[in-house]
Amino acid sequence: MFGWHQLINMQSLIGTSNTGDQTVFTDPDTGKSYLVYSYGRGRNRIYVSEIGLQNNKVGLLDCKEVFKGASREGNCMFKYKGKYYMTASNIYGWDASFAYYLVADDIYGPYLPANDMQVMEGSEKDYAHITQTGFL
Repeated sequence: MFGWHQLINMQSLIGTSNTGDQTVFTDPDTGKSYLVYSYGRGRNRIYVSEIGLQNNKVGLLDCKEVFKGASREGNCMFKYKGKYYMTASNIYGWDASFAYYLVADDIYGPYLPANDMQVMEGSEKDYAHITQTGFL
């Protein structure tokens, strides 16, 4: 049976009680973990928050908006050669979508090109293997 351990209301952080798609990224160099998530209404913003202990409970230590533009979902992050790659797909559910990305030198950005996700090379031919980017 599933039971709630803890509910985090996002109202004070992003202005809505819920979020869109979420994923957890652990930085292989620092060991710190981050929640990568989109705005719950419209999903046209993406945020990064460090996960850690706050008042003896697991919580979000901060909140940084790293993207504001077209609605996206399937948020995912990876690190390659010292750079952070933020990826997402269109709001199509499980239907075909391009894979989009932004890149930054720091986990909190700035992610470039600013608020203009680029189509990941190769996905324009096969729509990211007919899936969301959240399953890299």
